[in-house]
Amino acid sequence: MIARYFGRNGCIVGLKFRTYVTLERWYRCNWCGGVIVHHFSADRDWARCADCGSENFIPEWLFDRQVAEGPEIVKTLPAEIQALFEHVESVSAQQAMDELFN
Repeated sequence: MIARYFGRNGCIVGLKFRTYVTLERWYRCNWCGGVIVHHFSADRDWARCADCGSENFIPEWLFDRQVAEGPEIVKTLPAEIQALFEHVESVSAQQAMDELFN
């Protein structure tokens, strides 16, 4: 869900207002799974993914669910597309973040 209308205390994500604290604790980047970081200057506040800079956020539980369902989705794809994923091993979101940041 694209974040918009950034204010001093938070922004709109989807159809709901979310504070920057909520975004940092419970949301992840929809593109790369990175953590959300609150940025501010004297005249404005905003939030972005710490890794890729995206403003497309989803709840952490939804990101974990998408990662978990990935192998099942790959099984429904045509054989030539499935071959592209053969060398990819599945890992949990937490495992991927640990490898990335450690």
